[in-house]
Amino acid sequence: MVTEFAQYGSLQDSMKHKTTEEVNNPMRIKLMYDAAKKLEYLHNNGILHRDIKPDNFLVFSLESEIDVNAKLTDFGSSRNVNMMMTNMTFTKGIGTPTYMVPEVLKQEKYKKSADIYSFAITMYECFIW
Repeated sequence: MVTEFAQYGSLQDSMKHKTTEEVNNPMRIKLMYDAAKKLEYLHNNGILHRDIKPDNFLVFSLESEIDVNAKLTDFGSSRNVNMMMTNMTFTKGIGTPTYMVPEVLKQEKYKKSADIYSFAITMYECFIW
């Protein structure tokens, strides 16, 4: 197995250990833009991630001229929408409650919008750190 080294760890690590001066607003926007592109790619290919959170975005660079600064990881909870039942519900223990859309917490039907909700919370946390 070969893995890529993420020098800055996860987005969560950056939020804990980096200051506003080290990661300015334009870079935060770039990190979230990179993250949104990854999520869009998954959804366009019929995949739900089901555990979007700052810990699952790895930060590879804090230089604005780099093409990709952040990448989405941890696909253990991901599912192909086409292979799931119409009544999509989370399996007990999958996902992180803080980032879950209310219908998932209630074990109701959910869609791609569940990932978008989780991403919105992640983005909010990124911008207020």
